[in-house]
Amino acid sequence: MNYSLFLADILGITITVENLTKVVQIIVKKVRPDIWHELRMRVWLRKMVQEGERKEVELSLIEPAKEKQSSLTPQQYIRCKAVYYGIGRHLKKPLRQYIDLYELDLAPERELQTWEIMNVCYLEMMERHPEATVKEKEDYFKVLLAISIGSIKNVNVSLSASDIKELIDLWKENYYEF
Repeated sequence: MNYSLFLADILGITITVENLTKVVQIIVKKVRPDIWHELRMRVWLRKMVQEGERKEVELSLIEPAKEKQSSLTPQQYIRCKAVYYGIGRHLKKPLRQYIDLYELDLAPERELQTWEIMNVCYLEMMERHPEATVKEKEDYFKVLLAISIGSIKNVNVSLSASDIKELIDLWKENYYEF
């Protein structure tokens, strides 16, 4: 089957090397509107980060959304559950409430990816330190949460400097650009 002719009939355009990106965008928009929305949100967020002014904001000034802004895809839901049963338990919330927190975000994918990175670091730390106490595990969580928001200066933990460095190194090893 000649897919180029098939798509030309459906989309009303002829596929060329010059318009291939546009054709792919049209197809994704039609076939997976959730991915299309996510991609557009990422482009917008990247633009805001590049053009915006960077400044530190007190955590107490950040107000979370009160109403649901999005719905997780079935894949995101399963990924959330995987994180919840690892590092997410430290939030001391039931699973449904934990999932609801993601749905307060307009585009929850970035938040989910950040928590997945935190979870990998946490689980690797558990593997390296199977003798870790409940307090140390809680401190690992606190440090990773602080790293994820870019500030570990006010974290109240009793970990050694080498443990904190190990967590930072794990973060650097597992972090990827979204």
